[in-house]
Amino acid sequence: MRLFYALTFPQSTLKKLSAVQDELQMRMDTGKRTPEKNLHLTLSFLGEQDPSTLSTLKAILDELPSANLLVHFTHLGVFDKPDGAILWAALAQSQPLSVLQRTLVQALKREHIGEVDPRFTAHVTLYRRSRIERVEQQLDISSPAECVALMHSHQVDGVLTYSPIKRKFLQ
Repeated sequence: MRLFYALTFPQSTLKKLSAVQDELQMRMDTGKRTPEKNLHLTLSFLGEQDPSTLSTLKAILDELPSANLLVHFTHLGVFDKPDGAILWAALAQSQPLSVLQRTLVQALKREHIGEVDPRFTAHVTLYRRSRIERVEQQLDISSPAECVALMHSHQVDGVLTYSPIKRKFLQ
């Protein structure tokens, strides 16, 4: 199973990010848009995992802090790739978000699960394989985080789908 931990947002925030995607699409030569229902912040990508790890992964989710978490999207960023750039919405530095992500990574290391990438850039991917002239745009979107979820990335009728296996709602 292809798994990851994600921070999810309320529908109102997803709508605002979708509006940013609409603006970008008008300026873009090409790009694969992230569907609104798939917009999230990846806290840790686990890759292919044996289903036998699910009970441990769910237990790790239960260990995570569950305090309110407010995030602020500040600008657009770009990861350049040979097949086209990844365009993303950047989040401002946040001590609570950093603590959440570090706690998760430490628990995964303790359980020897996955190849945990120590680099973490808090972002939400808006487009993949994009070709766009310039991306300099400030954002001013504040949002509560909705939950931390253990997600399954899979195809449903040929469509990439992120299905929550377990969620931990934030207070």
